[in-house]
Amino acid sequence: MITFYGHFSGYSSYPTVCRAIANYLHSIGTKDLQLCDLRPQGAYDGVPGISRVPSSTWRAVQEGRADRWNKRPGTALVFGFPEWVRRVAQHERMVGYHVCDVDRIPRHWAHIINTEDLVITPSQWCHGVFRNCGVTTPIAIVHHGVDVAFGAVKRPKLPREPLTFLHTCSAGEPDRKGTLQLVEAWERLASMGEIDAKLTILSSFPEAHAPLAKKSLGIKVISGKVARTPAEMAQCVAGFHGLVQPSRAEGFGMLPLECAAAGLPTLATDCTGHAEHDRYSTSWSIPTGPLAPCGGAQAPSLDLGHVANALLYMIENYDTLQDEANARRSTIMETWAWHKVLENLPELLTPS
Repeated sequence: MITFYGHFSGYSSYPTVCRAIANYLHSIGTKDLQLCDLRPQGAYDGVPGISRVPSSTWRAVQEGRADRWNKRPGTALVFGFPEWVRRVAQHERMVGYHVCDVDRIPRHWAHIINTEDLVITPSQWCHGVFRNCGVTTPIAIVHHGVDVAFGAVKRPKLPREPLTFLHTCSAGEPDRKGTLQLVEAWERLASMGEIDAKLTILSSFPEAHAPLAKKSLGIKVISGKVARTPAEMAQCVAGFHGLVQPSRAEGFGMLPLECAAAGLPTLATDCTGHAEHDRYSTSWSIPTGPLAPCGGAQAPSLDLGHVANALLYMIENYDTLQDEANARRSTIMETWAWHKVLENLPELLTPS
């Protein structure tokens, strides 16, 4: 028995990974698989393409009424915040799938994680952060993948000018996501007459990012709150010339990989989750510097000059980068498709 406590609703890195894992376990015929959604019932009801995951135990989990002390057979895979481990029933084997965004984790996280039998995390960088912060539980790295919809999407024929670039900020942390630095670099190039392109910021917090939109500079902020299936997201990104994602710290770093699989030239930083997952798919890496304050912790610093230079390089060499991006698509899918990266997961979840 595998009981998967996860986030299956909506569209962000967390539900994307949860649905991919659930779909993979189903596809290989995993017996006695139970899915328990940790999101409120009805949160995304009625959204086309988002299948609801029935969970009779959801309210008991939310309210902490699950029978923690009567051990259940099999494995519990608890996805997301370590605090959830305290809220679900105790199983023979407790496995946590945890991710960090910056160079440290809350002190109580290490204590909770150390009660688990195994930790799964998507990058060597996350592994290092957990170890540096006192986690002693065995850690297995299971990289995130990319949905086949991105590799299969057909890009529309886009006009060569103006170039349109996409940037996303799915968290209310524009400094960590590099949004602030990107806009400042954009303004610097505009003041020099170097920009002949448009930038769209897809934000889960459009009100917070609205002040960054400047019509004269071609910067537009649109809402990213609507849930999207992988196919819908693939179609969305396919409508842009390229992706610019200079995040200072990413636990997953999924978007550059997804966009590259869809055939977009991508700019991303060379640190944290981006570095491991996108080194084969990024058209041009933006170098980062020493650790600097970020959201109460630290993350690699980001120099505006490096961001501006990368933007300018992408604009001036777009045709070459586009040809290279098209040539990489099949290799990306052969390496990073979900069924490839999750091959070892069933063995990790099965009690020995």
